Amino acid sequence: MIEQKSITVLNDIKKDKIHRMYLLFGEKSSYVYLKFQIVEKIREKFVDSTTIAFDFVELSGQDITVYDVSNVLDSIPFSKTGKGKVVVLKNIDELPINEAKQIYLLTVPSSSVLIIMSKSSKKFESVKKFVIEKDSVFVREYSVSSDMLKTWIKSRCKENGKEISGDAVRELLARCSGDLFLLLSEIKKLVLFVGDNKKIDKSDVEEVVEYTSETKVFNLIDAIIERRKNVALKMFDELLSENNAADGMVLSMLLKTLAQVIFIKELMATTASRSTFGTDNLSRQFGIKRFVVPKMLSLAKRFQMSQLLEAFHQLEEIDVKSKTGALDRPLHIKLFIQNM
Repeated sequence: MIEQKSITVLNDIKKDKIHRMYLLFGEKSSYVYLKFQIVEKIREKFVDSTTIAFDFVELSGQDITVYDVSNVLDSIPFSKTGKGKVVVLKNIDELPINEAKQIYLLTVPSSSVLIIMSKSSKKFESVKKFVIEKDSVFVREYSVSSDMLKTWIKSRCKENGKEISGDAVRELLARCSGDLFLLLSEIKKLVLFVGDNKKIDKSDVEEVVEYTSETKVFNLIDAIIERRKNVALKMFDELLSENNAADGMVLSMLLKTLAQVIFIKELMATTASRSTFGTDNLSRQFGIKRFVVPKMLSLAKRFQMSQLLEAFHQLEEIDVKSKTGALDRPLHIKLFIQNM
């Protein structure tokens, strides 16, 4: 078994390098597009389009049985052109562990490809010992570099007969938080919006594309940490007007962001190696998007450790006391913003 990034897998498929078993693990919604692309590209390469109704099989959750999967894998493909069969198992996490174990123990004939999809990347550590298929690939890394995202956006626009400016690309990424499915949807909207115009500009993105909730919260966190108090208070009120429970999400993300900055600050004090602070390394280690890394490093350099710890403890106190009803959480978050 080998472990690969999703982008590497897609590049291999383009080169007709297809393995017998794929294990696609990971729970984030932003992973869905790349998982979908891996399945689609394997299907296009490996399955005869005229026999797709018979040679492309999808099973999900409780509908998965070892007997059915084994029978489908071992059956002869209907294709007369030398193409094979693809079996996709979705939501395998819904199976009892003993039944899932039997699935992982299967070997796959050369005429078939088995794709197993799980929403959890952590579970793989407990199941990989059961995988006996030697020609298998495990995927749990779905990050895409900023440059690759920009190239992808430009390509999707070009496919629709449009050119997109660099400013428009950056604005689109800022508003969609790197979610590929969302980006694809918004590109389609932009294409319709500009009509006969051949170019999509930043003003078009500002007119058409709304900030996602996650992006709005992240922009608020930026404003708070950068001490733009009036802007932050206005953003916070807007989020609350859209969602009464937004204060909980804001507090959670503030705590998470400060914890990550504190860890990076500690690394700076104890590690001299430049590679430790590379974008890829920090993104993987802390589970943060690549484009956020430079901002985290900047924050870690700007603030003293004592300032970061004090802010973190204040937020912890708000979190604990709000859960017991001892204080008004939205009010105290506003007070925290004002006193930052």
